[in-house]
Amino acid sequence: MKKTSKGVEIFDGKHKRFGGHSQWLSRLTKLDYLFIQFGWWKPSYDHEWYDGQHHWLSVGPIRVCWGGKPFKDAN
Repeated sequence: MKKTSKGVEIFDGKHKRFGGHSQWLSRLTKLDYLFIQFGWWKPSYDHEWYDGQHHWLSVGPIRVCWGGKPFKDAN
């Protein structure tokens, strides 16, 4: 987990050399990232597809962001 100026990064599946952390959570959930941000947003849910799935769920002062590129099976 990393604190940022806007919130908390629960995990980021990037390689540690490039600032990634908690890769085991990324593999477990099959997501590239999970962030919680603090601010003030209208209640909303957004979803976009660009190089993978990206989701944002905003409720009052909290926004949860998750998604990323789909993992390929090793089989």
